[in-house]
Amino acid sequence: MSPSESRRFVRVSFHADASLLVDGQKYALDMEELSLKGATVVLLDDTLAADADAGELHLVIGDDGLEITMSVAIRSREQERLGLEWTCIDVDSLGMLRRVIELNSGDPNEVLSEISNLPT
Repeated sequence: MSPSESRRFVRVSFHADASLLVDGQKYALDMEELSLKGATVVLLDDTLAADADAGELHLVIGDDGLEITMSVAIRSREQERLGLEWTCIDVDSLGMLRRVIELNSGDPNEVLSEISNLPT
């Protein structure tokens, strides 16, 4: 089974100001993809320790400064590209994340059905 076949969540191309906070150090990121369960990002400064395995992802949405914040696990790393899976997210951030995915996906109904696959 290919990685894309094993994914249960729609990924959308999404660009936003983003940063990853790991052990008190802030790393600037370029967003590549976003889903209801994680993100693919590119480190702009490849000084993140190779053994880093968790952090806090911050996404600034729109010009009004709304922010999505989530605790994440670093699930994959290929050079400066990171695969992140969120491990904890507050209700407000989850609502904003859901709306961003709905607006950027081709099928908002599919996004609603994916919400039932989220852990409780």
